[in-house]
Amino acid sequence: MSVFRNPDKFYKKGYENFNAKKTGKKVNYSQAIADYDKAIAIKSDYADAYYQRGLAKYYLGDYPSAIADYKEAIKYYTKAIADADYDKAIDIKFDYAEAYYKRGLAKYNLGDYRSAIADYNKAIDIKSDYADAYYQRGLAEYNLGDNQTEVAKYEEAEKFYKNAIADYNKAIEIKSKYANEAYYSRALAKHSSGDYKGAIADYDQAIKIAPDAYAYLNRGLVKANLKDYKNAIKDYDQAIKLKSDYAYAYNKKGDSNYYLKDYKNAIADYDQAIKIAPNYADAYFNRGFAKSGLGDSQRAKGEEQQANKYYKDVIADYNEAIKIAPDDAYAYNNRGFAEFNLKDYTGAIADYDQAIKIAPNYAKAFYNRGDAKSNLSRYKEASNDFKEAKILYDKQGDKSASEDAGKRIEQLSSKVNKNSK
Repeated sequence: MSVFRNPDKFYKKGYENFNAKKTGKKVNYSQAIADYDKAIAIKSDYADAYYQRGLAKYYLGDYPSAIADYKEAIKYYTKAIADADYDKAIDIKFDYAEAYYKRGLAKYNLGDYRSAIADYNKAIDIKSDYADAYYQRGLAEYNLGDNQTEVAKYEEAEKFYKNAIADYNKAIEIKSKYANEAYYSRALAKHSSGDYKGAIADYDQAIKIAPDAYAYLNRGLVKANLKDYKNAIKDYDQAIKLKSDYAYAYNKKGDSNYYLKDYKNAIADYDQAIKIAPNYADAYFNRGFAKSGLGDSQRAKGEEQQANKYYKDVIADYNEAIKIAPDDAYAYNNRGFAEFNLKDYTGAIADYDQAIKIAPNYAKAFYNRGDAKSNLSRYKEASNDFKEAKILYDKQGDKSASEDAGKRIEQLSSKVNKNSK
């Protein structure tokens, strides 16, 4: 005698475990999945069970399995419609648009932004006022824009940023609860597309609704892009006030002070960033840059001894930066420049060699190495480095630097000819 097993009974148990928080109990997604497994084993086309099991897997971070379950839920609902089995379709409880939306979320979390957008499109086709889907599609579009790093793809990136902005506009229009997140996200998209004034206006709105360290930080970054360093510093200060351990904000504040040639305050900011994050390579790198600025200032005043002290400190900072990030060609180049300032031309050449080994198209490293070799009377080698620098500058469209390298080649020509006789 066969025993009838009711799939709805297991579905109900799964639903209770999934929503246990509503009754003051502990949520148990794993047990909910086990219950939905039993429901599906009895009724293989149980769309709601697939959907709910997908939700449980999503919350456990198992995005691939969640996607598979959402796919099954959508398949069986679509089949019911196609078969004109409207009673069955009506009996399915889950929101059809939400299934696409949730699958989009899972794909987004796996970094599959294009597939996520396709699902959000489906959700919006079904439910045109789906604010959540517009907002999430905007995030996916923004991330696709950020992924277009090659110069040839900048136009495509612009398209994604514009699409993201349009979706954030729609989310704000439909649902006021998205105002803060959408203003902030829209500001990021405008910033990335080069609309700095528009980005600031959106950050203003986001901050007005809910003052936030990240909004202040990003508004500061936009102002720095506009060379409004003093107001950028004010925003970084606000970010730090809200998040006292914000090493990145200290680092960016240091950058703005550096551009204002306030090297001492810049160094103090980098000190704080390093205190918070001792392995922060960029902060060591930037502090070295600021100390180099102080060294140059002292040298311009004729204070050679004090200048040399700063250059030695510069080397110490780049030593730390290289220890943390050994493949940073810029750190080797800058350490080489500090050694050059201390007249350690051999040490400088060794660092320029390393910079070029890491980044073979690093024109400035070739130029600097040529300068160091010239000071050691290695004129032919120096001329070859300036020639390589000129070729690279031409390719990069840096006319001024190319002309400078050309002048150095011309200046060395008589010395090269003299040595070759």
